[in-house]
Amino acid sequence: MKQFTVKVRENLLKRRADLFELMDKRQKERTSNGITLEQDLNEQAASEQNDSIIDALNEIEKKELAEIDNALRRLELGKYGICEVDGEFIDEKRLIALPFARTCTQHSES
Repeated sequence: MKQFTVKVRENLLKRRADLFELMDKRQKERTSNGITLEQDLNEQAASEQNDSIIDALNEIEKKELAEIDNALRRLELGKYGICEVDGEFIDEKRLIALPFARTCTQHSES
């Protein structure tokens, strides 16, 4: 399990860095594509729609970042891979598929 958790930690940290990089890139693109007075109404509407989509994507990624941070905290505390409902170990296959899973498959719907 030790070797597995080391690999999981590496993967979580990489995914976390990738998410921050992606969000930063989007923010820079948004800043460089600001609305100017010369734009017509169609361009302004398209720009506002793009901003709404970017905001929605960022919210999804912020939630994933929170889950990753929570998983990293559980790793530090030695509680990673333990179901928060019944205290049993979460199957390794589930953790590979969803590295920040908090519950076993049986309790995933709860």
